[in-house]
Amino acid sequence: TIKGYVSMILSGRYGDITAEIKQPLENVAISTERLVAISNDMLNVTRIESKDLKPNIADTSSSDIIKELLPSFNMESNKKGLKLC
Repeated sequence: TIKGYVSMILSGRYGDITAEIKQPLENVAISTERLVAISNDMLNVTRIESKDLKPNIADTSSSDIIKELLPSFNMESNKKGLKLC
């Protein structure tokens, strides 16, 4: 539901939004995508434990994960006067 409403707001369905509001809403959209992925991962763990699904293990770059998470942390750190790379 959150993902759907944020998407509609960003698309302009409820009217124009300011640039000041657009970035936080985009952050919400990214966070909801992350929550969907986490939920799916948790469901997959349950399936793996019940032997209904075989794991698909792949190499993951920690720098890619950090780059994806950095915007969320930057928003909070900026509020506190801190600067992250």
